[in-house]
Amino acid sequence: MSVIQKIRDKYAVWIIVLICLAIVSFLLQDVFFGRTGMGQSNVVGKVNGVELTNTDYQRRIEFTQEQMRQRMPGQTFDEEAQQYFREEAWNGFLRENIMAKQYEALGITVTDAEVVDAFNKNNPHPLVRQQFANRETGEFDPAVIDQVNQAAKQDPNIRAQLLMFDQNIIEYQQNQKYYSLINKGIYYPKWLAKMQQEDASKTPI
Repeated sequence: MSVIQKIRDKYAVWIIVLICLAIVSFLLQDVFFGRTGMGQSNVVGKVNGVELTNTDYQRRIEFTQEQMRQRMPGQTFDEEAQQYFREEAWNGFLRENIMAKQYEALGITVTDAEVVDAFNKNNPHPLVRQQFANRETGEFDPAVIDQVNQAAKQDPNIRAQLLMFDQNIIEYQQNQKYYSLINKGIYYPKWLAKMQQEDASKTPI
């Protein structure tokens, strides 16, 4: 299996969000990536009036790369994987600044208590279960959380990565609440379902 396929498998939880953003990403991608290599401006993209600076863009890429290194120790990433990292950084920016408007309009929030609860060692959040795994077994290991927290006290880069990870959890939870509202808002009358069943049973074979 190729590296890029492994990465996509790891990030299957984001498929629903990426589908919603695919059209927007396609329309803006050429403009966005066309500007990053010019070096004429520190701003590499803008969505809903919010600018993405080159510094923030590079930080997002490095964060995604570091996540992959932790999941695939010793793995080298080819150009296809590097392109994925760049696109994921941009898609993350899109998620924050497009879906965020929807969340705000609907009053969808994630509390600090929910973020803390995501790190519950007895019932960790799916993203926590993936991120804090034992490198040898690949299984979730609560001790890794303690190790990372200790390292974060000494290393500002690790602290920054943890803050970005918390933001990933917030986005994930907001997305779940958003689609839960949509599902609950879809009403399918029982009489219509019954009528369709009856019509189907009358259809000659």
